Amino acid sequence: MDGKRARPRKAPRTSPKESVLHIAVANTLRDHALPEWLWWHTPNGGRRDIITASRFKAMGVRPGIPDFLLLPTSGRIHFLEIKRHSETLSAAQEDFQNRAIRHSWPHSVADTLDQALAALNHWGCLRRIGGAP
Repeated sequence: MDGKRARPRKAPRTSPKESVLHIAVANTLRDHALPEWLWWHTPNGGRRDIITASRFKAMGVRPGIPDFLLLPTSGRIHFLEIKRHSETLSAAQEDFQNRAIRHSWPHSVADTLDQALAALNHWGCLRRIGGAP
């Protein structure tokens, strides 16, 4: 050794897989969404073989569509994009986000469950969970 003390290394920070966050958001919506809100997850991502990808494209699947679409009785659709911590939007997702901004469509990007819950609460989608009224 050259006389220098080895510094202890920090454990690498791991962020959950994006699918884990998708499932947590879906479970929250199943358990706490107001019944008048219709919501669904759009399965645009994931690995697919070329035949399936071609078939989906022919059927009208569009890149960049957010992961969750939420529709209240007002008819004004809301969009929630889930990203793994430190990942960025794809070009198609950025294009969609810009379109949402131009048209004043409610759109949020979350990379934590807390961020997703903040958006859902802001939109009035969830029933109050515990706490003061």
